[in-house]
Amino acid sequence: PVATRYFGVFADGSLKVRGLMCRRRDTPPFVRRAQEAMLQKLAEAASAADLMALRPQMEEMAAGFRQRLGEGGMDPQDLVITRMLSQKVEDYRVDTPTALAARQLQAVGIQIQPGEKVRYVHREGKRGPKECRIQAAPFIETLDEYDTRLYLELLERAIAEVLLPLGEPAH
Repeated sequence: PVATRYFGVFADGSLKVRGLMCRRRDTPPFVRRAQEAMLQKLAEAASAADLMALRPQMEEMAAGFRQRLGEGGMDPQDLVITRMLSQKVEDYRVDTPTALAARQLQAVGIQIQPGEKVRYVHREGKRGPKECRIQAAPFIETLDEYDTRLYLELLERAIAEVLLPLGEPAH
């Protein structure tokens, strides 16, 4: 079968990336930049041995991204998730993050139609009513906390996609 997720580097140093999180439009900018930075680091390797020698530096980079996210105080714009509205707001039966954000927009008179983008940030944890777990993008400037656990999970997926070819770390 044809691989749907891969990355490589051309002789001129440019990257070819398909199917990874950095290519998806719903990946938050911080996670996208973290994955792209790690891919750029891997592109420095000229041989398989060079690639394996990069493992400690890659782990260090990953730890830095985890720390930055875990410390809090991120710019909310770096955490925005963008999704496409697949149906009319009133037709959503399940309270998905996209539906919740769309309802927030509708509540203040912003009408959106299927096919339009909805941008939002996951707020802290599972506390309070479900409507408060999502903050639609026009209202994120006042965001005081975000769901660190959820964003760390997204970051871990992005890191794993890059580190997978390097095998398991030596313990």
